[in-house]
Amino acid sequence: MTESEMVISHNLICQKKSVSYGCAHTWHSAPHEYSNPNRFQQSILCIDSPAFIPTDEILVEGKPATNISMVSMKHYLFDAKSTFCFPGLFSSQQQIVLTINPSEFHSNASAVLVFAFNLNDELLFVHHKKRGWELPGGKIEINENEIQACIRETFEESYCELEESSLQPIAQYKIIDNDNIGDVHIKSVYAARVKLEYQDCPFDHETKQRKFVSPLDWLTILNESYSILLHDDVYPICLEITKHKLNISTTN
Repeated sequence: MTESEMVISHNLICQKKSVSYGCAHTWHSAPHEYSNPNRFQQSILCIDSPAFIPTDEILVEGKPATNISMVSMKHYLFDAKSTFCFPGLFSSQQQIVLTINPSEFHSNASAVLVFAFNLNDELLFVHHKKRGWELPGGKIEINENEIQACIRETFEESYCELEESSLQPIAQYKIIDNDNIGDVHIKSVYAARVKLEYQDCPFDHETKQRKFVSPLDWLTILNESYSILLHDDVYPICLEITKHKLNISTTN
């Protein structure tokens, strides 16, 4: 049994040593303790292998913590650069490499993915005519930057206007095809707040509907009506990081 952990907060202390944001490490059934010298809530992304164990986290002081079973999580490989590696869904030769370290982000991303939330902390989904429910996003056009692509794609697919100042990059991932080494696609992932939802709009683009999903349902809704693009490990990892970035609670 091993447990991999990534710190997605600042100024946490583990075993009396300060750990920085994005720090990842693996424990081999060894007891260890985190302490939080700050007054505000801190977050740690925990991944148990080969399966999630909800009872192995013990709160030694303070108020009860909120735990979500990441039942869809697979085994991850961590390295010192805050990077996740896992297989893609479309081919046995496909690999996805995701990083949350901004210093490792590439400037030549070809597409964006947007985690957009309304004022009720509900997550925006759009219904693609072929793939089903998924997050808004798409290709970056010529002479367009990532922020502009996020705003345009979200509006085209959902008729929702994003608050530009709320947009912040949270991750970037590469899709690598080992059968074709030169075939690498890079996508930047952003978190954002929805400023305005237009009503009675004619959905005539690639999508035909939109909806907002409650925080309590984010990890339980995935079924055959949801796009295959949500069934790899990008979605749960980025969702956990986004919750922290936007200070979103998943309690009732």
